[in-house]
Amino acid sequence: MLRPALAGAALLLLLNLSALVAGAYGRYAEQRLDRLPDERAARAGTLAATLAPWSAQGLALKGWIHGGSGDFATADAAYRAALRRAPADALLWAEYALVLGRNRVFDQRLTLATRRALELAPASPAVRQGIARMALSYWRFADTPVRELWRQSLRWELDHNRAAFLQSLDREGSRGTFCAWHAADLGEQPWCRGQAP
Repeated sequence: MLRPALAGAALLLLLNLSALVAGAYGRYAEQRLDRLPDERAARAGTLAATLAPWSAQGLALKGWIHGGSGDFATADAAYRAALRRAPADALLWAEYALVLGRNRVFDQRLTLATRRALELAPASPAVRQGIARMALSYWRFADTPVRELWRQSLRWELDHNRAAFLQSLDREGSRGTFCAWHAADLGEQPWCRGQAP
């Protein structure tokens, strides 16, 4: 009777240790994301995903790293696996959409990922902001269904966070893009001309 209990306790201990080590590798990889492509980040992300194969976050980290390094096939496979583990994670769907955009993949996967993120968390500032930012970077490459989702997120940002959003456009050097592609549709021409709202 004691042996099954000990075996169960040992397995639980191993799983916890694996999760702790995977978390450490994941944090290390996340700290290096601003240096992509980065071989150390890629190895750490892969180890995190390997040590905790049940974790959607480890797979997503691996996908983000490989997507940022130009290895889209590995990134796509990692995100698809992560989304099978956590299909209701809106931020994961939004991240996948960002990786698709960064890798110039403007097909039905982008529409699905964007739509799914917005369906799961329509009032999430993080989701809306990420999707609105895609409009600033990839507008001319996308088709009408994705553009409409992006436009809705731009409108949401302006309705809920206008001053901070417009300031961020100036800070990031995106004012010209916003004014050229979106200001007329969103009624922001006065801001683009430097006039008070």
